[in-house]
Amino acid sequence: DRGPVVSESAAVQMAHGARRVLASDVAIAVTGVAGPDEQDGMPVGTLCIGVVRADGSAHATTTTLPGVRDQMRQMSVITALDFLLRLREEGQHNERG
Repeated sequence: DRGPVVSESAAVQMAHGARRVLASDVAIAVTGVAGPDEQDGMPVGTLCIGVVRADGSAHATTTTLPGVRDQMRQMSVITALDFLLRLREEGQHNERG
């Protein structure tokens, strides 16, 4: 059993795979439930985001999005990019001391 598809773990595994295949410094992946029904016990609107950096560090978050399917799909992109930017800002802040 590989575990649930909609989970932070799945999002991080997807990001690891994308980074490896694309030979990129950073990769981001999302998984979620856009409806119309829940999936694996996760409610509609659940969004899991995974980010993997060049140093191999992995970061994940889960949130719930409002709206209908198309709105959730659009918001998932915005939310994922916002998460990536916040991680970048935190990294820059930590480097400055």
